[in-house]
Amino acid sequence: MENVAYDEAIWCKVGDEGLLVGLCYRSPANEANDNLLLLQALDDAVQYAQQRHILIMGDFNYPAINYMDYQVNSGPDSDSYKFFQKTQDLFLIQNIHEATRVREGNKPSTLDYVFTDEENLLDAIQYEVPLGKSDHVCLTWDMITSRSTAPQPGSKLNYWKGDYEKIRQGLQAINWETELYGKDVTSMWITFRDRVLALVHDHIPTKKAKRKRKSEWMTSHTLKLIKQRAKAWRQYRLHPTASNYKSYKVVRNKVNRVVKADQDRYREEIFRSFKGNPTRFYGYMRNLQTVKTGVSQLVDVDGCTSTNDTETAEILCNCFKEVFVREDDMKMVEEDDFEYTEDGVLDDITPVFTRDKIMDKLLHLKPDKSAGPDGIHPMLMKECAAEISLPLQLIYQKSFDTGSIPQDWRLANITPIFKKANEMTQATTDQSLSRQYRAR
Repeated sequence: MENVAYDEAIWCKVGDEGLLVGLCYRSPANEANDNLLLLQALDDAVQYAQQRHILIMGDFNYPAINYMDYQVNSGPDSDSYKFFQKTQDLFLIQNIHEATRVREGNKPSTLDYVFTDEENLLDAIQYEVPLGKSDHVCLTWDMITSRSTAPQPGSKLNYWKGDYEKIRQGLQAINWETELYGKDVTSMWITFRDRVLALVHDHIPTKKAKRKRKSEWMTSHTLKLIKQRAKAWRQYRLHPTASNYKSYKVVRNKVNRVVKADQDRYREEIFRSFKGNPTRFYGYMRNLQTVKTGVSQLVDVDGCTSTNDTETAEILCNCFKEVFVREDDMKMVEEDDFEYTEDGVLDDITPVFTRDKIMDKLLHLKPDKSAGPDGIHPMLMKECAAEISLPLQLIYQKSFDTGSIPQDWRLANITPIFKKANEMTQATTDQSLSRQYRAR
């Protein structure tokens, strides 16, 4: 930035994203005019950054301000109050909430601030040992300046509007005993899977994947007020008069009230529907996170950082293998529990795979769950339970008799869930992997 009147500040742009970084110092002995110049410098920084991110840090020496509770222990005419009010008017987020100055005989206080224009941009904030004879702690942190967004799928199958009557008719027309006769279990499963998916292709419609609105809980009335607020803010920035700022504050306060009312109404609706639809509740809780970072880079045992998804998956796989405990099969099953023929084959075992039992399991599937790697959706299996129970009975029995299972049954979708950035960079077996990752 150029032509900044406040001298105790340095400004620069960093990186391709144009991050605006400011380092400021305010002496406790500053005169009133210097404090006003500092406030003007904050104004100029926000105006200069526009749509880019901002990082403003420094020793501001305002012990009367408590950003944790949004309180100022001084009057409205004090420099502390004016500084606090200015940061609120500019929508700056103060990220330091622990004492940064510690001196023997004095009460610890927070004098150093780090401001950003958005929440959750800073992570892993550390309050390190002071340098030299300083009584101010050293602050370190990680900052997220940008995030890549996964491409949205163009379309997906709409199982809620499928023609299941025609699918059932197609399944009934297949003679499964003839279709699966003489095949091994893998070939039986592939035949069953392909015939089912062919019917899905013919009778399940597709729909375009709609991008969710950022704040779907907002009413149209609230959205109109937000546009009015933005218009009032632009008017004030263009003509910074007291009357324009007063008009902006009226609209801003009204927006704050209606937004809070919309949020309360939406949360109450989410909580009431938890018993019948817990997925919606957990999705809402995930959406509360402003910064959603996936597992992209990990450090292996040699200290090398992964550069793509394949290397990341390999590191996770190796770590899982190290912590995986294989139970002794002989401890789980006693041989004397079963009777064998002279050829070593199990004798007098009553088949447990009956169509009634299979149908009962299929009818209790949750239709709102996603399909597995085989692509067969739970809603399809529930709607066509009677028709697919016979081929599944034949496949299960063949698998039991031969002691083999299809390759599809060995596959699963495993998702590492992001915990904390400072713990996710290295996949280690310390305190077991379950502390850092969970699979679903």
